[in-house]
Amino acid sequence: MQPAHQELYSRGKYRLAYDREHDGSLRTPFLRIVWYDAAARRNRSRSCSTGTESIEQASKSLAPST
Repeated sequence: MQPAHQELYSRGKYRLAYDREHDGSLRTPFLRIVWYDAAARRNRSRSCSTGTESIEQASKSLAPST
């Protein structure tokens, strides 16, 4: 199991993270893209699933589109 607060990969304001329960267990094996939502005007982050367990594949989701 990955440590709860280990930095996996980040690009700009986006980072990859696992979605965890309060006890530290994984809710899903898929990585999530997480970012801070400043428009919410409070300390909140947003996320969406990458649909993959691979850090290499998930990091490609953060690549700028060409």
